Amino acid sequence: MKRLAIWLLLLGLLTMFSACEEEQIITDNAQFLISELDIPENTIWGNCYAMDSPVSIGNNHLAFLCLFHTQTGLYQRKRTSIAVGSIDLNGGDFQFIGPGISCEELFYYWEGHRLDATPDGRYLLISGQGNSFTFIYLFDTTTGSLQEIIPQEDRQIDNDACISPDGQWIAYTSQDGLWKMKIDGGEPILLVATDFQTDYTYIDYPAWSPDGSQLAFVLCEPDEQEDSTNHTICTIPFNGGTYQRMVVGAIEPSWSPDSKSIAFVSDFATWGDKAIYIAPVDGSSPTKITYPPLADGYFDIPPNGDGVPCWSSDGQWIVFRSDVRQDPSGHTRPSLWKINVN
Repeated sequence: MKRLAIWLLLLGLLTMFSACEEEQIITDNAQFLISELDIPENTIWGNCYAMDSPVSIGNNHLAFLCLFHTQTGLYQRKRTSIAVGSIDLNGGDFQFIGPGISCEELFYYWEGHRLDATPDGRYLLISGQGNSFTFIYLFDTTTGSLQEIIPQEDRQIDNDACISPDGQWIAYTSQDGLWKMKIDGGEPILLVATDFQTDYTYIDYPAWSPDGSQLAFVLCEPDEQEDSTNHTICTIPFNGGTYQRMVVGAIEPSWSPDSKSIAFVSDFATWGDKAIYIAPVDGSSPTKITYPPLADGYFDIPPNGDGVPCWSSDGQWIVFRSDVRQDPSGHTRPSLWKINVN
């Protein structure tokens, strides 16, 4: 009987180790791109402490946010500098392409900021949120001009904003719902109404389809029985109307260049092990494309998994963030990877 018990124990351990080895592979054909350790030190901003929010900017180039902390004295409040970096998905050196925006310290290392871009990479939309402010900036990479679209004094918006493919509109979220507004001003137009103060429902992460015809967004609704929040990716036409629920239990939508599919993040299989999926907008079943590791790293966002997907301009690759690359001290750091989706 003891021999049988020992044999079963050994078999269980071998199975567990085998599963762990499989989990350590992000996916069969993922390729490492860059981590925050590869961002050059800046004489004014210091060292990069976080990188996030990758977006495609045409010709298979990728832009993403680089965040730096500045603190002139031991007891002085830290300030955050936000810059935009870029790399070629086919190989090439890192370079800064965007402005250095200095503001109060953001909420957390991984929240309170987002980057979006027009498909040709000319316009970059940089939005952020801190303890007492929000902002949306538009940066023209051709002229180098930086325009504040919504000033920091406006407390009605959240940090999530996206820009239309033609660069003429922005969409953003607030406690009242999802809005769109002309880039050169004018009255905001309400697309989807919510009432966070009454029922704790809100909207997160709007994303414009490349053909400009519709917006995807995440509808966040409280689940009183589970004491949690349900996240559902929905779509709505550019001109408004009734929104359609697309995928339940999903966040961070990213449109394919042909506007026929959406990549997103979900933990369908195991809570906390977030992975990247692709779902056609016609309602077909989603396909899982990454297999996150069970890493116990220094950073816990994304928790044991992958996040913030974006498509390459040719539709061949999806870039995503994962927390599996280690620094010299053994800590895992958020890194950007690419995976061939064909």
